[in-house]
Amino acid sequence: MRLLDRIFKGSGPKDVVTAVQRNPSTGATEIRITATGASFAAMSDGVLEAVMAAYNKYSARKDFDGQMTIVVLDETPAAVRSGLPSLKEKLRGVSLGSMTQGPKPLRFLVKEEGTEGELVSGADLLKPK
Repeated sequence: MRLLDRIFKGSGPKDVVTAVQRNPSTGATEIRITATGASFAAMSDGVLEAVMAAYNKYSARKDFDGQMTIVVLDETPAAVRSGLPSLKEKLRGVSLGSMTQGPKPLRFLVKEEGTEGELVSGADLLKPK
């Protein structure tokens, strides 16, 4: 894959890194955000900033399908990783907003490094309980 862009965010030197690549087999633009940090609040804010920056820059592209992958690195302390359900809820809200206000709806594959992860979408909030 060819790296198209890289964006650094967060309080540490590379707490949140966004890599934007073109998949040569599909031609799709893929956005992958990796995150770590000593504080859940800082990591969560960095991820949300990275999501919005990438969405604003790439959402209008025909080769971007609206999915971003968010990977929380192994080095992230357990206390920070325990906040992932809260981050997923925030991302569902962002996705729901993109369904009504953006050029295309967002969905997120949120995972800890080395796991399958969970697909998170604003559509989850619209399902009857």
